[in-house]
Amino acid sequence: MSLPPFAVLGAGRIGQAISHDLLANGAERVLIVDVDVSRSDALVERLADRRAEAHSADLGRPESLRPVLSRVASVISAVPYRLNLGLAKQVVEAGCHWTDLGGNTEVVEATLALGAKAKKRKACVIPDAGLQPGFGNILAGEIYRRLKGADVLRVLVGGLPQEPKGKLKYLFVFSVEGLLNEYEGRVRTLFGKKLRIRRPLTEIEAFQWDGFAGLECFHTSGSASTLPGSFAGKVGRIEVKTVRYTGHAAELKRIFRAVPKGKRAAFLDEMVPHEGKDLVLMRVEGSRGDRRMAFEMEDRYDVKTGLTSMMRTTGFPASIVAQLAAKGELPPGPIIQERDVHAAPVIAGLARRGIRVREVR
Repeated sequence: MSLPPFAVLGAGRIGQAISHDLLANGAERVLIVDVDVSRSDALVERLADRRAEAHSADLGRPESLRPVLSRVASVISAVPYRLNLGLAKQVVEAGCHWTDLGGNTEVVEATLALGAKAKKRKACVIPDAGLQPGFGNILAGEIYRRLKGADVLRVLVGGLPQEPKGKLKYLFVFSVEGLLNEYEGRVRTLFGKKLRIRRPLTEIEAFQWDGFAGLECFHTSGSASTLPGSFAGKVGRIEVKTVRYTGHAAELKRIFRAVPKGKRAAFLDEMVPHEGKDLVLMRVEGSRGDRRMAFEMEDRYDVKTGLTSMMRTTGFPASIVAQLAAKGELPPGPIIQERDVHAAPVIAGLARRGIRVREVR
């Protein structure tokens, strides 16, 4: 089945992965939109597909997107979260499906509030469609359904360099703005079935994974998104933690004490490598009484396509879920990942793309 025309907002790394996947899966046309048309042109040249088109629009002015919306049925956003709400309003008004990568819970909730209008236009509004929030939420929802409830749900996930270097032992796998949002905002969890707010970089614990020594995980902002709210009063404890090499959180705290907030982005941009081969580890686990289950995923940089693991594991789930909406396989209106998207088609879709998710009992 061929796919209708899509627009992809943002010609960066994740935009590249999404565009690559849409073209590989039969999109009639992919319009790649960036404020800098040279970035769109460069991505179109890299994709080398006549169905890809470069476009320029000032995405800080959402109305500038209107000419593009008249030519597509679906829009996937890979731009900074602060731009998403204004753009989503334009997309919904045009009657197109909207998908984004989330990253900020308040923006996500405001975007979901557009769902009633989208439903009238037979369109979906789908925030949080990346790796986490996104695919991890879907797997957590699947565990809850399989266990017919849960006492505990946890999502543990991180993008890491295959060869850690420097004091942070980290590699930029997405933007510095997105990274700082994780480290500086509020953290939503559930404890005792009630919403609790935590601080980032807290409750550090060791993370065990076969073949790796010296990993840790800790709270970060925005990662849980709608998950605690969806299961408040139903699940005893929910937490989403970020995986890093051991010592990362302590070193980052030291940096934050020494570097003023307004200068941290430039400091980290200079300090952390931007190039290198990466990997992604994810474990989503849940329990109810003495019953336990988990999903695990390990993915690495793809030498054949040149796509990093973070590009693949973020861009491909977003593309898969957006394709489900385009095919009419999701109901119109607001889509909450853990509630409305079942895991099977996403897991199967990732397997076809070479990303294996294994079920652990």
